[in-house]
Amino acid sequence: MWIRTAALAALVSSLAVAAPAAAPKLPGFFAAAKASIAPAKVKAGGTATLTITLTMAPGFHIYDPKPGDEFAIASEVMPVKAAGVTYGKAVWPTPTIHEKARIHEGVITVTVPITLAKTVKPGTLKLGAAVKAQGCNATGCLPPDTITLPAPLTVMK
Repeated sequence: MWIRTAALAALVSSLAVAAPAAAPKLPGFFAAAKASIAPAKVKAGGTATLTITLTMAPGFHIYDPKPGDEFAIASEVMPVKAAGVTYGKAVWPTPTIHEKARIHEGVITVTVPITLAKTVKPGTLKLGAAVKAQGCNATGCLPPDTITLPAPLTVMK
């Protein structure tokens, strides 16, 4: 009996290790969100681009980083800090103007340039970004929320 229990425990343990990382819990105003880096493999001293794709839930929008409305909460992309990694300025798509506010609806892509120092050691860097936003629809706004989106980068020799 104890052999079956031990075998079951070992199996469960191995499944937990092999399971893929859980997707981030999304606030109600996002239908989907992901981050990726291209190229995914870079030599020390090289460059890449962090791409964040946000899909709004039907009927929702988020505000631009420069919302143009004093009551709107600006969206923000905050790249994960790592030694030897420098990020450029986030590039957002052109917003739509809605009642004097700059908003984003549907699917949007935000890009952030990445530069690696020549001293970065080979291996996998756990990069990505936190995205802070407030989703609103025709009847009101949800509280602002922040999600973290992982995006690994492999540093080659």
